[in-house]
Parts: sequence; structure tokens; C-alpha cells
Amino acid sequence: MSVTTTTAAGSAAGSAAGSGSSKMLKYLITGTTEFVRPTRSFDHKGAKKVSWICGGVPSIVIKNQEESVTIKPFDSDVEFDIPRKVFNETFVPCARDDTSVFSDVYPGGKVPFSEFNVPKINIKCLLDAFKTNTSLTTIIEKCKQDAYVSKGNTKCIKIDALHQFEAAAATATATGSVDEGAAGGGGGAGTGSSLTRTGDPYFNRRSRHSPPVPKSMTRAEYESCPSFPRPIGVREADFAWPTEQNDILISLIKQIFACEGAPELPVAIQQQLGIAVGSIAPNSHKCLWCGDIVSVQELNQSYCAEEHSVNFCHRDPETGTKAGNVYIGHCSCNREQGGHSEEERIEQILRLLRANPDHQKKYAGAFRDLFTATPVTPAMKAPYTNTHQMVMSYEDILNSY
Repeated sequence: MSVTTTTAAGSAAGSAAGSGSSKMLKYLITGTTEFVRPTRSFDHKGAKKVSWICGGVPSIVIKNQEESVTIKPFDSDVEFDIPRKVFNETFVPCARDDTSVFSDVYPGGKVPFSEFNVPKINIKCLLDAFKTNTSLTTIIEKCKQDAYVSKGNTKCIKIDALHQFEAAAATATATGSVDEGAAGGGGGAGTGSSLTRTGDPYFNRRSRHSPPVPKSMTRAEYESCPSFPRPIGVREADFAWPTEQNDILISLIKQIFACEGAPELPVAIQQQLGIAVGSIAPNSHKCLWCGDIVSVQELNQSYCAEEHSVNFCHRDPETGTKAGNVYIGHCSCNREQGGHSEEERIEQILRLLRANPDHQKKYAGAFRDLFTATPVTPAMKAPYTNTHQMVMSYEDILNSY
């Protein structure tokens, strides 16, 4: 479908608000702002480099000229000048309402306008303040990377390799070798088979608000999509809206400066980063697996070493690096947890106790002390009658699972 609108619908509106924000333009979205999306992923050669533009991602039309159209994709911090021919062949309009632009590649089928104008937190002031502490600044940079960038993926096809495969496929089609190779396999099978196991749906380190690819997607479904063998998004566990990405970064920074022996984070920097002054409790950050306070010495001395002592741990690995799910903990504890969530590990322990009466007897006192001493929150009411008294014995609790 060709898009031939000749009036620019989107406009830039100054620098991002907040001194802790990066210098990314905010885009004024009005009732006349035009949104488009590419029907497939493709590579775009700009003035300085070649970049992927992801299929399905809504873009604001910044400037619509006769020879080219300037767009700002939702999952990119930069604008792209798309040649008119490519634009007309590849882009289609996006529907919208008063608060969102519609796109079926995003959760809920839409992208809120507010998320278009969430700048990344600028941590330059933080890095400058502690530039003599290389280990500390290194882990801060790692926090930033984990907050804003998806995991690496070596299976993602490189742009040069994509062009080679496309050229080979075109040559094979022109010479008729495709049909010969597809003998007995159905029409057109040769073209598909020449790219078998080539490409992968996940980008290699991409903005975390690129489209989340469903875990349920099969290889056959990926190969049948218009973008194949190009990438089409990020892992579901990697996806996060820009607002959540900022929350993740602030949470990790606060954890660093709450470690035992950590330097004090100057009030001015807290304010620049948007951290509530007084919200960092010194010497308080604990590894949630073992309950021990994490020492900044472990960060300073060991993080960059081959055998480092701390890690970015996930309470539920399947959920990924999301707000409330990621924390700085001990590497050894992370290995103990493995690929299981905390709840899965607890269920395993309960099964083990339930199946072994000797263990129940051995740990009866420990369980009784734990259950009777732990105050109960509203979410933990059953099987309690009040904040310190149980309705059921610990044996009944074990056998109730």
C-alpha cells in the first residue's frame, strides 16, 4: 500500500525535560500526527551506518517530502530518511485513538503516546563523580546496558550476510536452479530451503522496547513471516516499556549505593537522577537468596574478574530483567538457584520434605520458628488467623501442597 500524504504530521518539540534525561528530542503528538509502520523488517543505509528498521513498529512521520520521508520509529532514538520509493512500497498507515497508536506486534495491540517521549536517564554525572573507581563505574555501565538493551544473539543474521543470501536466491531463481532443487518438494520450496536455519527472530542487542516475539512462535511461523530471515523483535523476557527501563536502572543504582561500604551518593546527583533523597539506606542491600548484605568490596574487587562474586540475579529467570525481578546478589547464590524461580525452588523443598518424614522431623523446629515469627501481610493471610499465630501446623502446611 502506498502512502502519499504530503504534509508533515509530527514535529519535534525541544529537548527532553529533566536534567537527568538524555538529549533526545520529544515529539509533539497531536490529533493530526501521522503514524506509519513497515510491513516487514529491512536494513536502511544512512549517512553514517546501516541500521535495522523493525517490522510492525509505529513511526512518527516527521517530514514528508517528494524524494524522501523522515520518520522516528518508536524503538529508536534517531530519525531516518526513507527514500520515497522504499517508503511507498514498505510502509502503511497506523490507526490510532486519543492516547495510543495501534500495532499488533506490541502488548495489548497498541503503543501509548506517552511512551514515545520517555528519554533514557543520563548517568554521565554519576560516572564523572566516581570516575576514579573503575570497578564501580563498570558495574554502573552494566546496569545501564541491562536496563536499556536486550541480550545478545549470535544467530541474528548480519546485514552483509542477508544481502549475500538474497543475491544467491535471486540468481538461483533467474537460472531456474530453484525449481530443480525443489523437485518433489512443492512449488517455491527451493527458495525457502536455501535459507533453512538462516536468520533468527531475535535482534542482537536492541532497544528493549522493540516488539516482544512470543515464546510460542515456531520456526515454521518465523520462516513464513514477511521479514524472514531478518530479525523481528526481542525476547519476551527482554521486553520493557521505556518507563519500566528507567525504573530498572534507578533500582539497580540504588542497590549499588546501598551495599555495605559503598560511597555516599551525593544529594545533587540523586536529584539529577530522580532518586528520592533519603531513599538509599546505607549498608542495607541484601542478596535475596541467602539474606546476607552484599559488600561493595565484592563489586569493586571481583565483578570484572573471570570468577566474579556478584551477579544480576532474577527472582524468576523466565520473567527476565523487569522492575522488581532483578537484583544484585551473589554469583554463588545465583548458581544455586539455577534457572528456577524462587517459588519453584520452594515448591521443590516442600516436595522433598513431604516425601521424607525424617527431614520433617529434623527441620520441624526450624519451620515452626519461621512460621510463628514471621508477620503476615494481607497477601499471606491463609493459613493464619492473626499476624503471629497459625491455624495449621507446619506438617499440615506441607501436606496441603
